[in-house]
Formats: sequence, C-alpha cells, structure tokens
Amino acid sequence: ANGDDSNDTHSGDDSEDDDNGGFFTQSQEQSTTKFFHGPRSELAIRQLAFDPRSSSTTKEYYLAIGSESGDTPLRVVNVYDEETASKWFLEGEGGDVHGGAGVRSVAYSTTDVNNKSSGEEKQWLTTLGMDGKLTVWDVSSPLSLPEEWEHVHSDFVVSAKPDTGSLGSDAADKACQLVWGQVGGKSGKEVELVLLPGKTDVQVRAIPQKRSSGEEYVECFKKQQFVMDLERGHKDTIVVMAFEPVGSNGGGGGASRKVVTAARDGKLLLWELTCDEEDGDDDSKSAVVVGGSLVKELSMV
Repeated sequence: ANGDDSNDTHSGDDSEDDDNGGFFTQSQEQSTTKFFHGPRSELAIRQLAFDPRSSSTTKEYYLAIGSESGDTPLRVVNVYDEETASKWFLEGEGGDVHGGAGVRSVAYSTTDVNNKSSGEEKQWLTTLGMDGKLTVWDVSSPLSLPEEWEHVHSDFVVSAKPDTGSLGSDAADKACQLVWGQVGGKSGKEVELVLLPGKTDVQVRAIPQKRSSGEEYVECFKKQQFVMDLERGHKDTIVVMAFEPVGSNGGGGGASRKVVTAARDGKLLLWELTCDEEDGDDDSKSAVVVGGSLVKELSMV
C-alpha cells in the first residue's frame, strides 16, 4: 500500500480479504495494514458518520461524509472495499439542497437497528449546513437500494450561528454539531430527538418512531422546540453537545435523558429532557412536547 502501484491494496490471496471482511484488514503474514483511497474533497471534511445498519455480513459499510465543498457537501459511500467505494450517493442532491454552502455536520438517527433493517421504522440522515440549514434525508430503504434514498425536508435553524468560512480563527463557533438521542414518552414508546445548536439554547426536533405517513414525519421535523435557562444557562455560544447513550437508564415509561452542553462562557451544563405526547389517542396523530430543565453546572476542576 506504500508503493505507487494502486493494486498493492489488493495484494495477496483474495480469499484472505473475504475471510476478514474486506474492510481495513490486517495481513498476519506481512504485518502491514491494507488500505485503499476513498473519495477526496477539495475542501475540509467536517464530519464522518457510519450508517448504524452497516454489517460485514452484507458487505455494506455506508459512510456519510460532510465537507465544506459547495459542489459536493455530502457524499455517502460504501467503504467495504475499493470497488464499492468508487460509487457515491446523494452527491448531486446534497449540492443542490445545500446551495453551495457546505456541510458542517452529518448524523444518523438512533432507534432500534433490527426494526429499521426490517423496514418497521424510519432511518434518517440529517445534515447541518454551514449557513444553518437543517436537511433531512429518508434513507430507510435497504442498504442494497441506496438509489431510493431521498431528501424530504429542509429549513433554517432558528438562532443557529452561521458558519460560512473554513476552519480558522473562529473555529470554536463552527464546531458544534447536531446529535441524535432518545427520550421515553409516557406511553412507554421511545421518541427520537435531534438536537441542534442555537446561540445559548438547544433546539429540539422530536420524531416519534412510527407515523402513518411520510408527510406527518415532515411535520414533526418542522416543529421547533427549545431548551434554555435564562438565569442559570449559557451566556455565550454553545460549542459542543453530548447526549446520554441510548439504553443507559432503562428507557421507556416516561424515562428522561441527560444532555451535556459546553459553551464559550466556560460553563459545562447538565440538562434533563422529558417527553409528553398530546392531542388524542391515535399515536399517529399525536404531537410530542419536549421539556428540558437545567440540573446543575458541572465542575471541570
């Protein structure tokens, strides 16, 4: 792999690659790591995210790539091997939707992978543009049918600080990325949340796992809710957020989830999110209201 011959990446017995999954394999005989070149970007790559359904069994390792490139801000590629990595998905669509602004963050939704693999639940890919535009991609189709993935919604995040330049002197404000997590509703069903950076607040979009139609999912993505504390909350720009791992407190039955935020004011804050459903008995028609309370400021000493 260190020579000029591109075929070096496939040297040795091909069956050995198959036995090891064919993805960043290690040769015991040569004790050298095998690698291959993936897609290159003319500008900085800002974030990478693997589709949670990726599997060695099906030889599908789909990687979403967000970059500052205005022409190709989003690419999704199967990096199982050099051959699969030569074909990219959502490349042209990403450039059209983000309108030349570039992408600073990419993230996949997080509910049960087994249900999503069987088509029972939606799998979402979300991208956050450097101009503050949130874009939602429905990638629920099987990994074997990436041509069916599609753009379903875009809007500009209220109060999101624009990020219109390359990484540089003001990189702290440009680093904050969207994150996905879950909160247990009172009905016992998990609700997926995507958290987006505001100025001194966190914006929340609540997405129930199952809706009766694609249009209702889009309505959920449109509803903007906010978590903040005017007295004890952040006084300067939030630069990083972290969601409590899924399943860490049992989930379901009204269980809450913790979120940690850090900002340029030096504060590290712990928040607790709760979730209530409203508007009738039909789950497909109910709305989701997210509440957030500041638990405490964490010490960094």
